[in-house]
Amino acid sequence: MSEIILRAKLALSVTNYENQNNQVDKRIIFIGRDGKHNFRSLMFFDTSCIPESCTITKAELVLFKIKDFYPTQDKIIKIHALLDYFSFKTTYNNIPAYESFFIEAPIDNSKITAEVNVKDIVVRWVDGSLKNKGIILFLNENKKSLMAFTSFRFPIRYLRPLLRIEYAMPQIPDIIVSNQTVQIKEQEAILIGTTQVISNSYDTSYILDGTVIAKNEGTNPTQLTLECSNDNLNWIEDVSVILEAGQIKIMVPKYYSKFIRFKANAIGNINIKIRYVYKEFMN
Repeated sequence: MSEIILRAKLALSVTNYENQNNQVDKRIIFIGRDGKHNFRSLMFFDTSCIPESCTITKAELVLFKIKDFYPTQDKIIKIHALLDYFSFKTTYNNIPAYESFFIEAPIDNSKITAEVNVKDIVVRWVDGSLKNKGIILFLNENKKSLMAFTSFRFPIRYLRPLLRIEYAMPQIPDIIVSNQTVQIKEQEAILIGTTQVISNSYDTSYILDGTVIAKNEGTNPTQLTLECSNDNLNWIEDVSVILEAGQIKIMVPKYYSKFIRFKANAIGNINIKIRYVYKEFMN
């Protein structure tokens, strides 16, 4: 079982109260009703790093509370998947279309977070049956219910909205190729250090193909490069990605070579976890 934590890439609130300066607050979102006006919020998470072949076992939206304006009121949050894109030009009067299907969950007044099981939406994003264009959030518009939550540019990154996803990869059976057995194997490596870290080299001469799953478990954006070599001495770049803090990405080698290794570069500390899954010819 693997886990990915995604931070919101974009979020904004819209209201039927005419704000004279029409400024979007990137630090705070509002959901609910203040007695006269409705407040709704739209949010987007980039789910492109989730493997398409995986099985989603859990998907939870976590919102961090800033203020509950009516703490004695019971509240239920309601979430719809968007069917069209939104931007900072989105207003209450031009909210994009959204699904009639929705997910709802009560707000627990004893907790500092609001947590909602959004698996039914995320599963369809990943399998391609629903295009990920974001979500829209509602909160009891039939009574006073206004709440404020952190948004995607909240100063403390840890407290920004997150999507916690757990998934499992399919078990691939051994394959017979020209009377040779091809076995699925995996290796793990952790790159820890500062500025630049280079892994040990891996002998790939018996490998048919492979996939790298890399996660940045540190706090600094890090460039991870997969390098290849035919003599274990001279190395060239195969594929390279930028991993933001907490981000997971898939890397697929473009070239066949006898050896590979990983190189991580960052300004500051480096902490990268690598999982290399590959098919290997057995003697």
